[in-house]
Amino acid sequence: MTWRGSDGTPGWKFVPRAIWMGVEWWRYALNNIWYLPGRAPLLRGNNVEARFREALSNLPQKERRRLKYYRAFTADDLQDVGLLGFYAAAETDGDKAAHRRLLHGFSGLLHDGRVDFEPESIGMEAYDSTLLISRMKTSPKTSVAPKEGAGGGTLDQGASDGAVAGG
Repeated sequence: MTWRGSDGTPGWKFVPRAIWMGVEWWRYALNNIWYLPGRAPLLRGNNVEARFREALSNLPQKERRRLKYYRAFTADDLQDVGLLGFYAAAETDGDKAAHRRLLHGFSGLLHDGRVDFEPESIGMEAYDSTLLISRMKTSPKTSVAPKEGAGGGTLDQGASDGAVAGG
């Protein structure tokens, strides 16, 4: 994708599908199931609420009940589910065994309280579709302006830089 970095320079960013689609899907699903106002879900600049609403209607009641359970653990005044997905390029891209070892080791440290981890401290970036849209609107490199409704992507697709999904 083409977008502008925090310093204003244009560049190519590979954001894994698990981030740009998955985080937005779960934000929408939880906002809906928990009866929160939230905001319209955006995928690559497109409002995909109708598509997500249809997909959510196919979620089994058993799964909806499981998700409803967790609402009791959130703030009473919650207005929008604030999920963030982090991503960064890694030397171990494609090495599933290495990723498994890293995940198990790191999650153990987090669980034991031995790590106070901030993803930004190691160069990871938070993906926020609303920031992407504002960058698209101001970027001369964007091939197509954001639009409402379902449809294809609105950003140029660049080559993968080997980013890894996380978050």
